[in-house]
Amino acid sequence: ARGALPAAAAQKHFVLVAKTAQRESICRAALGRLAGDQKALGTVGRRAEIEGVRMAALEGMTDPADLAATALRSNFRDVALGALERIASDQAALKSVATRAANPAVARKARALLRAFEDEQKAAAEREIARQHALDMKRRALKDLVREVNDLAASASSPGAESRLGALQARWAAGATDAE
Repeated sequence: ARGALPAAAAQKHFVLVAKTAQRESICRAALGRLAGDQKALGTVGRRAEIEGVRMAALEGMTDPADLAATALRSNFRDVALGALERIASDQAALKSVATRAANPAVARKARALLRAFEDEQKAAAEREIARQHALDMKRRALKDLVREVNDLAASASSPGAESRLGALQARWAAGATDAE
């Protein structure tokens, strides 16, 4: 059966054979002759009639643009979801797939991934705001402490100044290690 594929056939003929042949061995032989051509692999991945051939074409794909095109335009859920999973870190591609995917299940999955991505960004921003607020509070406390020490230095001869200085030193030691 493999001898039926001529060695000198053009690339588009191999794509056509990989997409439409009824025998998986012939499809895989044609797919093997595509030599890593990303556009051709994307076409086979999106349109091949045999699931194993579609998935093999998807495995050979590395170009993010072709993976996004496959997630967008494939009517086959298996290959479209596989392509989507491989571009899940690209927020722009997720937005495109979420709004324009040919397969409704893929669009739903892209929207869910996009929501999770946005929720994580929001949570990270909230954590950073909380961290900055805590740091500002510590800095203010240390600033107030320095002001109290300066006030104490102005009235060093007053009664109880030495005990107040000890208390201020203890507060300084406790707070200075946490502030940046």
